[in-house]
Amino acid sequence: LGIRSRKQLVAQRIHHALDMTDVRQPLMMSFGCGTALPMLEVLAAEKARSPERTPRLILLDQDPLALACASTLASDMGLNDHIEVHCARLFDRWGRPVDLQSVLKGRHLDIAEDSGLREYLPDRIYRWLTKETWRALAPGGLMSTGNMNKSRPQREFLHGMMGWQPHVH
Repeated sequence: LGIRSRKQLVAQRIHHALDMTDVRQPLMMSFGCGTALPMLEVLAAEKARSPERTPRLILLDQDPLALACASTLASDMGLNDHIEVHCARLFDRWGRPVDLQSVLKGRHLDIAEDSGLREYLPDRIYRWLTKETWRALAPGGLMSTGNMNKSRPQREFLHGMMGWQPHVH
């Protein structure tokens, strides 16, 4: 149920967060995006709702075939002008995530999304990715993440492991 409903829940949270911001062109990123269909659907819905304020979406993955598919989908959906595609190794050989500033170049994210990635990560790498993502967020930004791994009680795990109380969904 969680996996099937995750797409809709994430989309609802992102739309709500975008409604709450006064940023002229919000910046979103999908880390480990794969083909990015759920986030492209969010972007298309935002473009339909507010064409003058359509967010920019960064698609970041290490799989060039998945990114080629994402680019084709974006083109088919009329979203080419609203995406950036970055093919980079997501983690180094020790498990540290890519330096997001190499992609962001001084920008901060209003929305950071990585649904479907974290259930594959060991705890140490999970923590590193959370810290790196949190640093990349603009004040009031939303980090949307999902973990269907039963050994991790999502919110309590995230809040407890970091030692502070972020607003993480």
